[in-house]
Amino acid sequence: MCYCSGTTVLAFSIFLMPSTQDEWLVVEKGFSKNFSHAIGAMDGKHVVIQCPSHIGSDIVLLAVVDSNYQFMFADIVSQGRISDGGVLWNTDAMPFAWIRRKPCVMFFLCDGAFALNTHIMKPYPGNHEFGSEKRLFNEKLSSSRVLVENTFGILASIFRIFRRPIALNTEKVTLLTMTCILLHNFIRKNNSNQMYAPPGTFDPYDDNGTYIQEGSWRQDIQDSCAIRPLEVISRRPTTNAIKIREAFTAYFYNNICDSQI
Repeated sequence: MCYCSGTTVLAFSIFLMPSTQDEWLVVEKGFSKNFSHAIGAMDGKHVVIQCPSHIGSDIVLLAVVDSNYQFMFADIVSQGRISDGGVLWNTDAMPFAWIRRKPCVMFFLCDGAFALNTHIMKPYPGNHEFGSEKRLFNEKLSSSRVLVENTFGILASIFRIFRRPIALNTEKVTLLTMTCILLHNFIRKNNSNQMYAPPGTFDPYDDNGTYIQEGSWRQDIQDSCAIRPLEVISRRPTTNAIKIREAFTAYFYNNICDSQI
């Protein structure tokens, strides 16, 4: 963990990412039942700071979670009202250095705020016909990526400081946010977890990746919540990234068709 502050830049990082190939394979195993080759669900959020403006600007939080709803990585990647999700890729603290060097296809599951590339897997934009290849692919991805949405949701639900914009300066909001993330991981790993996140807390999906009902945390989250999504920005993906997504799309579709024969 490191913390640095300056007049214009604040950085606070938690590095809980796997450090060996065996550790990464353990993470991948947690996703493999529903979405093989995935090594984490990643998302970015605005943490909103209450006006007046002299208190500070909103911060942008980037996080990667595993299949057990635990943060593997968290970083405050920027200050200010960032509308371009591409800022998440440009930060020096991103957990991509290791994965970029691997010859095999391994990727993080993301939403539309991220640009599709060979190590970022995101859904197809728009609405698609029921039963179509793209619709099935999006359902498979969403049922795995929802892990990070649920993790942010329980964070905002339990730690009530996030129920509304926070009336503190940027440095204190950064410290508070990362402290809550550490507490979340600590509780998830010990015997208090059943009280912290009892059955029904997270969005349940069946074995086919079909959404069943809302998790209970959603009942506690209002529009005034301080943790808010980034805007979706369209970007042109690379040819290799398109081919990888198409290959997985065909794989999921053919497996489902074969299982119905």
